[in-house]
Amino acid sequence: MLGYITHYDKQGRRFVIRSQAGTYTALFEGILTPKGHTCLVYAGVEVEFTEDSSKRIDGRTHAMNIIFSVPQFPVSQIESFVERWNGSYGNSRLDCGCPLFLSRPHIKTASEYIDTEMHTGARIVSDVLVSIQPRTGRYTLAGRLIEILKPETESAPVPEAEAQ
Repeated sequence: MLGYITHYDKQGRRFVIRSQAGTYTALFEGILTPKGHTCLVYAGVEVEFTEDSSKRIDGRTHAMNIIFSVPQFPVSQIESFVERWNGSYGNSRLDCGCPLFLSRPHIKTASEYIDTEMHTGARIVSDVLVSIQPRTGRYTLAGRLIEILKPETESAPVPEAEAQ
């Protein structure tokens, strides 16, 4: 069955799908979004799904087996900013809003610079790998081949001859 997402809760627990046949509720848990990006769940996104009429959530029939109709996106050399870093691991947030798990063994910047350059707010570029958490079976986005980018420098002074 085809439908589109009308809204979702900001806590990431469920979202509502409307189709010609009615309105359905789907749970975030267990959905398979392209490349694991849960940020693809937003109002207006078209989805294909099956209904589970034996289960009701928030008074609506449960939608399951969700397939998202969205374009693929790049998974290499994606830039982001570090949100949290404890010296061994942390996360950044991609432009799309999804968190990206970071860990020290996957940083390719020379190790002597990691302690001084890797911090909250640092700009990085990395490949993105979709991994499945063994305990929960949930998808996680993990950074690989992480490179810490140098802070952007101030603009160079204009030579006196050009300034006049």
